[in-house]
Amino acid sequence: MKPSGTHLPMLGILIFNLSQGALVINAFTNSGSGRKPYIVYMGELPDTNDAAGLTTVDSHNSLLLEAIGEERIAKESIIHSYTRSFNGFVARLLPHEATLLSEKENVVSVFPNTVRKLHTTRSWDFMGMPVTVTRNEKVETGLIIGILDTGEQVL
Repeated sequence: MKPSGTHLPMLGILIFNLSQGALVINAFTNSGSGRKPYIVYMGELPDTNDAAGLTTVDSHNSLLLEAIGEERIAKESIIHSYTRSFNGFVARLLPHEATLLSEKENVVSVFPNTVRKLHTTRSWDFMGMPVTVTRNEKVETGLIIGILDTGEQVL
C-alpha cells in the first residue's frame, strides 16, 4: 500500500499536525537508549476493527511488537497512537526497527520525527497583503494561517 496522488494532501496535513507536537514528543525521548522517535503512517483509518478483532491501538501495539520483538520494550516505545483523522503512531525506534516496519504491507511510510521551526515572518507578503492594510487586532489575535506545499502542481 504505497501513497498515490490522492494521499499526498493528507500526508501534508499529517506532517503539519505532527510538527505541532514534536517538542512534546522529543521531551519523552531522552532515554539514552539510541532510540529516536519515528512516525509510522498507515493511511486511512479502518472502518472497523481488523479481521482479528483488534482495535486500531491494539494493531499498532501488535505491529510494534513484531518489529521490536520484546513486549516490554515495545510497550515502553510507543509514544502516541493516532486514531481520529488517520491511522498511524509515533514510537521510539532503532533504525533497523524503522526499516522493518516500513517493509510491512499495511504501512505506507516511516520517517523520523523532527522538530521544525515554522516560518511566519513573510505571511503578509506571501498572501499579497499590502503593509497598509486595515488591521483588526481583535479578529487577528490567535489567527493561524497555514499553507501546505504538497509538491503537486494545481492547474
